[in-house]
Amino acid sequence: MATPERRFTPTALGAAIGTLLLVAGAVIGPIVWGDAAAADSVSERLQSASAAHPFGTDELGRDIFARVMTATRLSLLLALGATAISMVGGIVFGLVGAVLPRYPRMGLMGLLDILLAFPWLLLVLFITVIWGASAVGAMLAIGLAGIPSLARLVYNLASSISGRDFVRAARVVGVGPAGNLWRHVLPNIANPLLVNAAAAASVTLLSFAGLSFLGLGVQAPEYDWGRMLQEGNLRIYINPLAALGPGIAIVLAGLVFTMLSEAAAKTPGSGLRAVTDHAVAAVAGSSSRRRSISRKAAPVAVVSERSSIAEITGLNVEFPTPEGSTVKCVRDVDLSIARGEVVGIVGESGSGKSLTAMALAGLLEPPAVVTSTTHVFDDLDLSGTLAATDRARLGVELGMVFQDPLTSLNP
Repeated sequence: MATPERRFTPTALGAAIGTLLLVAGAVIGPIVWGDAAAADSVSERLQSASAAHPFGTDELGRDIFARVMTATRLSLLLALGATAISMVGGIVFGLVGAVLPRYPRMGLMGLLDILLAFPWLLLVLFITVIWGASAVGAMLAIGLAGIPSLARLVYNLASSISGRDFVRAARVVGVGPAGNLWRHVLPNIANPLLVNAAAAASVTLLSFAGLSFLGLGVQAPEYDWGRMLQEGNLRIYINPLAALGPGIAIVLAGLVFTMLSEAAAKTPGSGLRAVTDHAVAAVAGSSSRRRSISRKAAPVAVVSERSSIAEITGLNVEFPTPEGSTVKCVRDVDLSIARGEVVGIVGESGSGKSLTAMALAGLLEPPAVVTSTTHVFDDLDLSGTLAATDRARLGVELGMVFQDPLTSLNP
């Protein structure tokens, strides 16, 4: 099966390299530089940048570069933890709002709109005061404050998907709200959620640094990039690198998250347009042979021995006219579809494509007059009256795909 071409852009390359460096720094940073970051040396206190100490030393003689590298793990874990809280909360509230009845949905969305009316930073500071000035409190504050905006985004995306025909069709065959959300809605909004998650991680990282800089985040003896930025800012005119070092780390990590979001947004194979391209490529590269509707084909003998999943022969569809005569719209059509085969009915407008497919599916009702020599689906003979159990089986096994399949099928 053919797959869409994937273009490896410079943004994706930079995001991949940056992500690997961040992961490596978070894993090996405390192992390689942990001892140097904790080693006190009064004789080397407050030194400027040098070959031995690239960012200088602090008031206890600890190497600032080693502390920046060691703080990578805590800084990233806190940022990703807050992002996870925002994403999980936003997805839950957004999806629940999309399936609630009218008035509970209006109440939930009204509450989210009220929270969105508050400045984001003010909401973060308010929650921080409740949880206390600590690393965990700051993570909860930033994570909870990010839920309303993401919930509103998820609600809008889910609502647009929930109105599509393929979701309505799933409801008709008995798929419940939870099943629809899990199987049909969530997969089709995953790409914009991934993009927003990467962008939110960048904002969260900067927010954490800001809270720690204000003394509302990580507390001593622990330290992250924001707390180190606060300590270095006190003597920025004496040793600028004491503040620039953690500042550079914050900017580079935020840039990597931003590049990740851009790379995710431009990745082929994500989103509805790319799914359409994938479907076209798959059809073009599949092994299914082209079949045309033939006239007066030799009928296959016994239903139980058929290799085809659906077959109709000698199909005629007529409609009565006001004058009392009839108009034959489909004349002597034979169509057979083998198991695993893809057959497309192609023709100009008014040639009888939809009537042929609807007749095969048994969807034409009076005043249409449908006659055929053979009309079977799997082991069911559709030319006669079906039992209730067989009709129920047809409701979940046989369906009609019209000329706009993207609205009828799950992308």
